[in-house]
Amino acid sequence: MDGLIDGNDNRNEIAWRISAELECKRYLLPMDEVWDCLDLHEIGIHDNQNDCNMVLTTRYHDICHYMETDEQIYVRQLSITYAYKMFLEKVGRNVNLPGIEPIAKLVVDECAALPHLRDMVARAFRNKDNIHLSNDGLKSLRKFPSIKIQEMDELIEFLKFCYEELDG
Repeated sequence: MDGLIDGNDNRNEIAWRISAELECKRYLLPMDEVWDCLDLHEIGIHDNQNDCNMVLTTRYHDICHYMETDEQIYVRQLSITYAYKMFLEKVGRNVNLPGIEPIAKLVVDECAALPHLRDMVARAFRNKDNIHLSNDGLKSLRKFPSIKIQEMDELIEFLKFCYEELDG
């Protein structure tokens, strides 16, 4: 593109710029964590017959149906065991704090094995210097209701928790 898209551009301008950039090109467009149906034409993505593909990930089968995807591949959610292992990797050096293991298991349970959310919470815990602070973080996390996958409000509350736990 000629330049960056900034906050002053309107939706039509952005869609036009995307469309102009993609016109007559072959491309693969990955779209991760799609929460609602998208009107691809509205955002500047048109079928230009140049062997273009889009891969989208979503938790909602209805989105694939309404967007008339050509092919759907079901991917199972991570097991709690694997989610726990990945959480500990993100926590980093604090994985050796005494008493962190039961807290880590509770956090993974609270996050319902959602990868982005689990990773954000792990990074928040990574900055804790002692188990007391990690316990405080867990109590703060538990103030929010369990995630209902179809509701964004709880995800926003978890994101607030992660933001509030960041140092500085």
